[in-house]
Amino acid sequence: MTARLLCLDDLQNSNNPESISYLFQKLGYHTCCEPVSIEDLQLSPRSEESIHQVYLIANQGDSDLQIFLFQLYPNCWISDRDAISRMGAIARSLCQRPSFFLLLGTLNYRRLLLVSPIKSFNHQMELKIGVRQSFVNLHKPSFSDLNLLERIADQNLEPKNLYRIQHSVLNYAQSRSKTKSNQCEDAIKSYLIAIGKTKLLKAEEEILLGRKISRLNELEESYELVHELLGRTPKDSEWADVLELSICELYNQLYIGHIAKNKLVEANLRLVVSIAKKYQGRGLEFMDLIQEGNLGLIRAVEKFDPTKGYRFSTYATWWIKQAITRTIQNDSRIIRIPAYLWDKFQRIKQAQRRLIKQGLAHPSFKDVATYLKEPLESILIITKAFQNSVSWNMLIGDNEDTTLEEMISDYQITIEENLEQLLIKEDLEKALDSLKPRESDILKQIYGTEDGNCKSREEIGHQYGLTRERIRQIENKAMAKIRQQYLDSEDLFVETNQRQELSQKIFSKSQATAEKKKRGKNLKELPLNDVAFKHRIDTLRRCPGFTETRIINLIWQVSEDDPEFTEAQQQYRELIRSTIN
Repeated sequence: MTARLLCLDDLQNSNNPESISYLFQKLGYHTCCEPVSIEDLQLSPRSEESIHQVYLIANQGDSDLQIFLFQLYPNCWISDRDAISRMGAIARSLCQRPSFFLLLGTLNYRRLLLVSPIKSFNHQMELKIGVRQSFVNLHKPSFSDLNLLERIADQNLEPKNLYRIQHSVLNYAQSRSKTKSNQCEDAIKSYLIAIGKTKLLKAEEEILLGRKISRLNELEESYELVHELLGRTPKDSEWADVLELSICELYNQLYIGHIAKNKLVEANLRLVVSIAKKYQGRGLEFMDLIQEGNLGLIRAVEKFDPTKGYRFSTYATWWIKQAITRTIQNDSRIIRIPAYLWDKFQRIKQAQRRLIKQGLAHPSFKDVATYLKEPLESILIITKAFQNSVSWNMLIGDNEDTTLEEMISDYQITIEENLEQLLIKEDLEKALDSLKPRESDILKQIYGTEDGNCKSREEIGHQYGLTRERIRQIENKAMAKIRQQYLDSEDLFVETNQRQELSQKIFSKSQATAEKKKRGKNLKELPLNDVAFKHRIDTLRRCPGFTETRIINLIWQVSEDDPEFTEAQQQYRELIRSTIN
């Protein structure tokens, strides 16, 4: 029978980060138990406010698999559903990093929430983050809790394979839970039940409460004025004297104002929920939207003026919408996008919807640009800015054994290819310059060497007042001249199938010089006065990636540590000066 790695006492004694780290040490992990700065995790402000402390419990491989312990505040663990939602949001934020993660969440070390996120792509190559979780009872553990932890033990596995085992175990534990649908209290439902107990206010009641809140605002403004005049925090007696009130009267008015403020807020919490529903699916959790909307509601209560004559809900709606949309703009994306771009993007979406209503089934960006009277390029730039960002380390494929980075080709041009293209361009320009202006212009337009747009012989004929046949004759005559020049001097023009040979010939003389140097020749035997040699050095100098040191290493065949490097450097600089002059 296989010996157990853990016992029930190990779980019961886990009441701090060190004991949690000891649990995973017994499971075979490389533990460390180091505190982590919350700011370094780059989470959303709402997630940061919910975290009390964070610890790095284990670090497998070269940070390939990391285990974090999150100790949450009580207001974020009102129910299990609330804790799962918050830890899920944290997991999705961390999934933008290349490492794999196992997250542990706790409130008071009586229970431990294990969360495993996994990244994948669907058939439309859209990023999907799946989160699996399971609870472990530390206060009164059972053997099922022991079995769950021992199934994710490290058995000398690669971090990637261990990560998959963790996710599979939590997925199995979640699916086998008989109370999966009702094991966690529905936070949204509980919240709605709680706020539904508050009666809605009549217009007269809103006016009375608004007057009391206005008086509270006046008291608070007077406090700030007294603070500014005294240059220090005023005493309550000093504050009351300025208002010509007794301390009891001051306290009573403050109490009445705060009670009125809370009552007006509580009576309109359902308004926030109804507005927040319209903004779901935009990158933030529903509870986050509600909380941000509540902040907007509080701001509306503070600014409400009952003398204007309108209902409070009409006024508060705009503050709630503003708070929700602002937090979506600031916190819903990994890379923050300025607010003015969000406004333009919303205009584009509205234009698309209006065009669809007008009968255009699939409006293009050109249609939208015409409708908004905006440049097409501007529409494309704004739309591209709102594309979802993905990580190159995302697992793709049916077996999730391939990363996105492995499937992307590298189209970056190498230095050798860049040099080859530069030389071909120079030779082509020399060949065209040797022709008559009309011949050169006709070839440039036929092959599109300047702007990439190739024109037909008929179009060029209209331009010159010639027939298509005459343009073809001029083209053939010009090509014959270039072909003859190539036969006379092979260094002048290189055909497409000989481009590779040209880049090799550039270094032929430098390689010959290097061979002479190996046989005892000094640096002065380089053809420094040769015009062709000077031209090649000047071409290398203007090619991206070829610095002075690299050219000296390549042509003179000396390194920076070589005693002859200084002499070679001097020759190179004299050569450059003579070329410029």
